[in-house]
Amino acid sequence: MASTLYIQMPPKSFADVTPGWSEHAFPFCLASGDKHPLQHGRQNLQDLREFSSNATQVVLLLASSDVSFFNVEVPPMPMQKLRSALPNLLEEQLLVDPSELLFVCSNPVDSRCDVAVVSRTWMETLLQMSKVLEARKLSAFPSALALSWQSDQISATLESVVGIEDELMLSVKTSMQSAAGIPIFTGTEKLNSEQAAKALGTLELFTGEKKVQLFVDPQIKSIFDQLSATNDNLEVKSLDWSHKVASDLPPMLNLFSLLVQENQASFDWGKWRWSIILATSIVLISILGLNWEWYRLKTEAASLNASLISTYKNLFPNETSLRDPLLQLQQKINQSKKLAGQSTEEDFLVMSGQLAQAWQTAHPQGAQLAGLEYKEKSLIAKPKNSGEVQLDQLRSALREYGLKLSVKDGSYLVTRDNGSEK
Repeated sequence: MASTLYIQMPPKSFADVTPGWSEHAFPFCLASGDKHPLQHGRQNLQDLREFSSNATQVVLLLASSDVSFFNVEVPPMPMQKLRSALPNLLEEQLLVDPSELLFVCSNPVDSRCDVAVVSRTWMETLLQMSKVLEARKLSAFPSALALSWQSDQISATLESVVGIEDELMLSVKTSMQSAAGIPIFTGTEKLNSEQAAKALGTLELFTGEKKVQLFVDPQIKSIFDQLSATNDNLEVKSLDWSHKVASDLPPMLNLFSLLVQENQASFDWGKWRWSIILATSIVLISILGLNWEWYRLKTEAASLNASLISTYKNLFPNETSLRDPLLQLQQKINQSKKLAGQSTEEDFLVMSGQLAQAWQTAHPQGAQLAGLEYKEKSLIAKPKNSGEVQLDQLRSALREYGLKLSVKDGSYLVTRDNGSEK
């Protein structure tokens, strides 16, 4: 069954001042594919490996205050170029060097897109720390993006920060692909009405006049219930994991996506070393076998050529020009036959006799020849009626005698086929 393991990360400000923070117990929730919480609590990452190995994916929920969102106008360009251009487009709105940040963006709509910006060092730390989970699929998002959202209503959470007694974290989901967060310092461990009113005043900076659904820790809900009684735009509910993971997260805004792409070149050679060694060995053996066969055939060809040259020189010691021993030897044999009064394969009588036999085979009771001419070791035959000639059958019959046929201007040119010479 598909399931997702959600792990809530502390704010970067807490990690910066807390040695060994990565060994702490983090809030987690194992949810089913339909977002129904199956199990939740607090455990360190080492103990969460069992849940991670059984889950389809692992999602780290970052403090919303650690991620800044911008809605910017962008020129029309491919997504790859747009990602590269984001640091320059937002440079004037950033307080730190863009090289220290990661930028992920949604698909542009009407020449505008939402851009999430986060510290590169912080994401690298979280990615390295999460390797202990051995997750099948790992992603990271601001926690506010997982809240439910409606176009006429804004969702927000106000919850305590693990390890910090005098601070609450306000997270606001302002759109389907945009969120905001800010820490609320209370100054005391226990929240009072005055501090709660200030927190609501901060919330109004993000919401304006829109209706707000505010999820708060159960222990402070009674205080906000009193304040919401006089505010028609505010609905207060107790915060639990069913609210924290209510929405599907937009894959384009996965804060780990760029780091994963940058590390794609890395490969676990140790895990696959024996498979690689075996495949390499097979390839090398195949290459050696092919080269050995090529070398054997080349040696055999050189030996046959040397033997042919030697035979030619022994038969014709006065011959000085030697370009193609086999062809020249055939020419010498034909010349010798002519001098001895014998016919050669290219003589008129031999070729015409073979053509006659082939013609009779192809047309036992059909087409007839109107004329026959011998020229340059070729026969030129002219049929009485070319429509009666079965060319395919004639070619097949001529091939038996080492002859080939070509048609030109209504005449048939019959020549000796050296490739199949008998």
